[in-house]
Amino acid sequence: MNTAYAFSTTDGKMYTRKLHGFEALCNSYALHDFLLAYTGSVEVQLKEQNGSLVSETQFLKKILRRAWILLRHQVPSVALRTKYHPEDASWTVLYDVPSSLDDIDAWVHQTLFLRESEKGSLDHDIELGDMKWAFTNGEYSFRLIASMRIACPHGLVDGRMSMILLDQLVGSLNNQLSGTGPIDLCAISWGDETARLAPTGAILTGLMCEEIDQDDVSLGVQEGFVPFLPPFVENKKRTSDVTTRLVVFNSVQTTVFRDRCRRYQTTVTVAMDAAAAIGGDHYASTIEVFNNASHWFMPLSCKDQIGMETLRSTDSLSFNPCNQEFFWNAVEKEMSAAHSSVKKDLNAYVRREREKQVMCRTLVLVHQILIRIRSLMPTMTNICWQYDGKLNCYLQAASRWNSPVEMDAMEEALRKWFEIVIE
Repeated sequence: MNTAYAFSTTDGKMYTRKLHGFEALCNSYALHDFLLAYTGSVEVQLKEQNGSLVSETQFLKKILRRAWILLRHQVPSVALRTKYHPEDASWTVLYDVPSSLDDIDAWVHQTLFLRESEKGSLDHDIELGDMKWAFTNGEYSFRLIASMRIACPHGLVDGRMSMILLDQLVGSLNNQLSGTGPIDLCAISWGDETARLAPTGAILTGLMCEEIDQDDVSLGVQEGFVPFLPPFVENKKRTSDVTTRLVVFNSVQTTVFRDRCRRYQTTVTVAMDAAAAIGGDHYASTIEVFNNASHWFMPLSCKDQIGMETLRSTDSLSFNPCNQEFFWNAVEKEMSAAHSSVKKDLNAYVRREREKQVMCRTLVLVHQILIRIRSLMPTMTNICWQYDGKLNCYLQAASRWNSPVEMDAMEEALRKWFEIVIE
């Protein structure tokens, strides 16, 4: 087994390992204007034991600091530092075992930021989308920005991990306020947390051996590949890097949608990919490229694209037959086949991780291929999740190419298709 991709130490004070595959590739993307940098947000209403809202800023800072420190002990990956090696496009992550409270204070000072402004979550999230910081020369990757957002290059965190971290953090805050979980920082045994430092994903399969570094994978785009992308029409009135829309379907709509998915033996993720595929074709000026393209790009999904034949069977002028049976029996089936075509066994996963590792060393070439699906380029991305019985879709696109008018059109198309498929 290749130990370079599992944490190790020579002095018991600093633990290191190399990043590999998806985690390394996402960190390499972030070298390009923080491409794919991840944020996870939660908006909470904290109350003290007497039922009153927490309003005193210094008190909030105190309990938030304790919760952030406890989270580091529970999940030490939030205190990883990252270092980039340009000579071979590789990454190293480092974890330092605190030797004193001074070390903890220094880490908190660099990673915990409290914003004292009366703004909602969406406004804060848009602001955070424009934040960037160094992370290539041993700096800390994670930051906690309250009210509360976890921010990090995508290679070190995803949606599920973000929800776990925020759940732990908010639970710790609530326990402190209720008196059920006071935190004694002096009682924390630093060093024990290193047992929770995980190796890279391919190592966890038990299949990755020394030949991991061999360039036994091939990269390239198939012959005749022509992607369908929106036209480049620059929005010169942008005020931030990213244009967003949070589309929330209520619990009744979400329940009906899940029932429809079960009836057609598919998942919410697959069905939402299908809805975005046809909902996104709302630009009148895309008809020619739509008809001439061979594949449709799906940003940030487990597969890169699907064939255009099924999508082109819609009305070529509107791309919108508004037919539920067409959606479930044609578009969704095509999308489901694209999902199913990805092999999900452990050997296939290890091979894909090797391919991503090779892409880190050919990032210029890959960057040219993938640049059109990045959040700072014209293609819209739909990140969806379910919480509290509701389906949430966070539409994101570069404001340079997508004004609020285009985003309104996308939201309208998505809502219309959602109503069609659940009616």
